[in-house]
Amino acid sequence: NAGTKVPAFEHGTYRLGGAAGLSFSDNEFNGVDTDTLAASADLGRFYGTNLELGVRLGLVSTDVGTVETDTTNLAIFGRWYTASEAASRPWIELGGGVSNVETAALDVSGSLFFLAIGLTHFLNESVAAEVSARQSIGSFDGGIESDTLDLGIGFSLFW
Repeated sequence: NAGTKVPAFEHGTYRLGGAAGLSFSDNEFNGVDTDTLAASADLGRFYGTNLELGVRLGLVSTDVGTVETDTTNLAIFGRWYTASEAASRPWIELGGGVSNVETAALDVSGSLFFLAIGLTHFLNESVAAEVSARQSIGSFDGGIESDTLDLGIGFSLFW
């Protein structure tokens, strides 16, 4: 937006972000429908003009046929913005935390690490849209491992 005034990031700037995703699939190899609803919320604070440190809460509910899986993630992250004043600001993010996966037959906890790239684009002085690609690797009780690629879209509020 050529006429949109965008803020410069400053030490002490805060960001509240949220994202949601919904996916459906019909797996032909076993005929099972899979539905996933994911949501996350971030709270970050800037240290300098390019570095944001924060905390993220993520909730994921997946139904595979009649089996429901609920996942809760709590993580800390660091995000480095390559630009601190442009309307569109690319970033890279690194983080880690704890995760819990629960089904009717299983309840396991473990650690989660992720690396992401994304783009924040300001819509006005305090609201931005974000797109991201995030690779997550989890290690859980009982030797269970996970490897997930998430493509996301969300919004952030800056103040």
